[in-house]
Amino acid sequence: MKVLLLIGLLVFSLQAREIDLYMGAGPYVQSQPYEGADAIILPTPVVFFDNSVFYVRWTRAGLYFLGDASGDVSWGFSLTAQPRAFGYKASDSTSLVGMDERKTSWEGGLSFAADSKNTYIEILYLHDMLNNSNGEIFRTEIGFKKHLGAFYFVPSAMAIWHSDKFNNYYYGVQKHEENSLLGRSYYNSKAGIDMALQSYINIDISEHWSSLINIRADYLSPQITSSPIVQDSFMFSGMVSIMYSFNLYKNND
Repeated sequence: MKVLLLIGLLVFSLQAREIDLYMGAGPYVQSQPYEGADAIILPTPVVFFDNSVFYVRWTRAGLYFLGDASGDVSWGFSLTAQPRAFGYKASDSTSLVGMDERKTSWEGGLSFAADSKNTYIEILYLHDMLNNSNGEIFRTEIGFKKHLGAFYFVPSAMAIWHSDKFNNYYYGVQKHEENSLLGRSYYNSKAGIDMALQSYINIDISEHWSSLINIRADYLSPQITSSPIVQDSFMFSGMVSIMYSFNLYKNND
């Protein structure tokens, strides 16, 4: 009953502010740290929406169950889920020949986010919902927001803890995958913390059209870079999209 009452109050609070839906698409590029593996290039939808009950941030969606969006600082706890674009096939690189496929997955969990005019923080816990890695992620992100003419910058810094099951699934080498000719020995990865920097850059083109750019660099933990199938300490990713904004409600008072 309390949850239903809170949702009702949040819906009522929407009458005091504008709600915009941003929709677009563009190519997403992600380097792979595996030796000899090419970067991943995927067409991806881009959606941003938050009505204090339900939200979508790029490809991650969530449902608030506790929070307050009425003050200068809005905050909320939510259930959330997103795709995980990691993984490889043995055919992706000669150094991966004989390795079992590591599959992409979906992960879900809990999020806490707090947002003010110029800054935000998000603490996120996720678990593999498809039991591919059966791993866990704990991420803390702190970011800033800055308008400069037609440009809107949102840089942030992140610390991402990956569990031993997550790291061992994507970067470990099992006994039956050893290959002395490739210098690939058994490797059982432990949990570790990656560090990352990223920025969103939104460029207004017209009243409703804009271009969104995302760039990100992850510094991989020693537990990952010590793997015999990993050659890079950094993983880079980015996206460029064209978006259209829909104003769903506007208070004319």
